[in-house]
Amino acid sequence: TINFQVVPLLKSSGVPLATATLALSISSFLGSFGNPIYGFISDRLSPKPLTIGVLTLSCTTLLMFLIMPIDQFGFITVIVYGTVSGGLNIMGNMMMAHYFGKGSFGSITGLMGVFQISALGLGPTFGTLLYTVTKSYLSIFLFGAISYVMALICVSSIKNPNIEKRTINE
Repeated sequence: TINFQVVPLLKSSGVPLATATLALSISSFLGSFGNPIYGFISDRLSPKPLTIGVLTLSCTTLLMFLIMPIDQFGFITVIVYGTVSGGLNIMGNMMMAHYFGKGSFGSITGLMGVFQISALGLGPTFGTLLYTVTKSYLSIFLFGAISYVMALICVSSIKNPNIEKRTINE
């Protein structure tokens, strides 16, 4: 929902359309380059604290949209938000692998894919609906911040897995 609304937000704040689009492009580009870095780090450290860290940074950056003047800082805020939040998919996959094991990874990923693709398809519509009803982008970013806080609560409450040692013959 957030990424689909940043260009209209910037444009409505007086940022030229080409500049707003450039901000989103740079954001997506840098977010994709963060994936190997997040992957490398998550192979060496526990995924739970890393996920909490990425969620916290993403939420904090999202809140910048609410407190900073968009016409002055919107371009850089979009880039920082996209760069930071780009690792959330990697962290989600690492959490699944760590907590459920690779034997269940395909089934879980397949089931989650339905919800992820549905949410991706509904995100722009939902954001537009929120804006239409409230006449403000504030509601969209508040929804995003609340979603991050809920995700932080859920991830923080996860207990470490009880992984049994298996023999080679199993």
